[in-house]
Amino acid sequence: MIVCDDHALKSGLRPSNCPYFNYLSFSLWLEWFDGELAAGCDAFLCPPGTFNEYGRRVGSAGCETCNFRGAALFYGSRTCGALYPQGMTDSYMLQEIYESTAGPSWENSQNWLREDVSICAWYGVTCGMFEGEDHVTELNLSENGLEGIVPSIVFYLPHLKKLDLGRNKVWVDFEDIEYSVLEELFLDKTNVASLDGISNAASLKTLDLKQSQLVGQSIPEEFYNMTNLTSVDLSESGLSGTLSTKIGNLQKLTSFLVKNNDLSGVIPASIGQLKNLEDLVLSDNTFHGQLPSEINGLASLKSFFLDAHNRGGAGISGPLLSFSSMPKLRDLLLGGNSFTGTVPASLLSGVDDLSAVITIDIESNHLTGAIPSTLSAFESLNIYAADNYFTGIGDGICQKSSWLEGAVGTYSCDALLCPAGTYNSDGRQTSSNTPCVECSGEGVPPYMGQTSCLSDEKKQERNILELFYHGTGGSSWKNSAGWLDDDNYCTWYGITCADGGTVESISLASNNLVGTPPEEIFGLRGLKTLWLYSNPLTFSFAGIGKALNLKALRLDSTGLKSLNGIGEGQSLVDIDVR
Repeated sequence: MIVCDDHALKSGLRPSNCPYFNYLSFSLWLEWFDGELAAGCDAFLCPPGTFNEYGRRVGSAGCETCNFRGAALFYGSRTCGALYPQGMTDSYMLQEIYESTAGPSWENSQNWLREDVSICAWYGVTCGMFEGEDHVTELNLSENGLEGIVPSIVFYLPHLKKLDLGRNKVWVDFEDIEYSVLEELFLDKTNVASLDGISNAASLKTLDLKQSQLVGQSIPEEFYNMTNLTSVDLSESGLSGTLSTKIGNLQKLTSFLVKNNDLSGVIPASIGQLKNLEDLVLSDNTFHGQLPSEINGLASLKSFFLDAHNRGGAGISGPLLSFSSMPKLRDLLLGGNSFTGTVPASLLSGVDDLSAVITIDIESNHLTGAIPSTLSAFESLNIYAADNYFTGIGDGICQKSSWLEGAVGTYSCDALLCPAGTYNSDGRQTSSNTPCVECSGEGVPPYMGQTSCLSDEKKQERNILELFYHGTGGSSWKNSAGWLDDDNYCTWYGITCADGGTVESISLASNNLVGTPPEEIFGLRGLKTLWLYSNPLTFSFAGIGKALNLKALRLDSTGLKSLNGIGEGQSLVDIDVR
């Protein structure tokens, strides 16, 4: 029996052109491999473009077709990878990459495929000398008009340390990355099929996959075995699932960015083991629970972003940590969560340079008490604290004229928080055109830094509900009890209000609503549930991005014709449009 899998055989295997067969009768040839050759030459070697674990068909284990160009280039492949036999040069592999990604249409392909020019002079190629020969060490073709499937052969360039194919319309998978010596990989704004296999890039230090279309996928457990990683950016890629407790394995990490995904669950306490971490960005996900106290041990941290202004929902709750063991911390963004209690007097007390520009965002939480006077030790602090339940500002703070880029020097305390009984859209005065305006009517909140007055908000909500009533044929509804008759709209049929008196739910199913609900309906700030199913109405998602707390939307059995715009509904978790 002859075994010659995993060799660079590119000629066909037929009696007429294979030297082995020149000395054999056709009948003897058919008897090879216990007669399996009678069914075809793939019993001898899988043809190019196919593979299996044996490199040939064995019984029912046939040769499988690889699903991307440039894979299994030779006869007898046991993986979809391009083997690296002697004679397969860097030039050959670059040519495969060029042909697989629409090379003639690249924005810049200077010198590519020119036989009279060294590959080291091809656009985007950087070389180094190894054993007297030039080899590719970097390939940078970012934002260069590449299209198609990147062949796995790119991971077989034997000395490639850096690969940047970011911002191209290409598909990439990591099935064969185990043969790579890559240290830096940039695939931002591409289409990454999956993170499966990425952990086989054992030398990888920098990984940039932001906006790489990993929608609905989770970070695999194997990822946390990549202990050489120093910088990871998986932002805006549609990732779901949770952060594993194994994240503590990544001891060399200095930067971990996963903002604007769909990651959920609690933040694992093991994240506190990343002692080299300088930038931790977890913003705009759906984490819940309390912030683990172990984060206080991240002494190298310079920036910590956990804000969730664009997500709605509860977010992180419990008390604020002091972050007092972080001498280099300059940016602390925690807005849009549900932190409770008072601001610790020791907040950022360990910062080593009181003249440095410090930014703190604690807006839109449930914090109480006063902004502590101990913060007056900072010379240049930009603090955003509106939309909480603060009742005071510590001594000396309103005299910090350089705070908030000089706004405190101009508008004093109003630049920090509007006084109780007043409001504006920012909860503080930012210019001469945005003064804090006195609230009117009853129910004025007794807190500083308010972005609305409840009485004024109620007026606005009633106006929106009136528009909704008229826009959906309210006079012909089956049931419109209380609508427009009673000033207390919380008693109107189908309306449910939160404790504070703002609209939380609209449920008007099977009520003969017609027309198209006005987009102003999404301006109801506290709206969580909108059930309009089984009505002969049409619907538009224009403006749904303003509904920051809308969780449940039921439009089944309506005249809905398009889902255009529904993607702006970032807080939705329950949708029915059947």
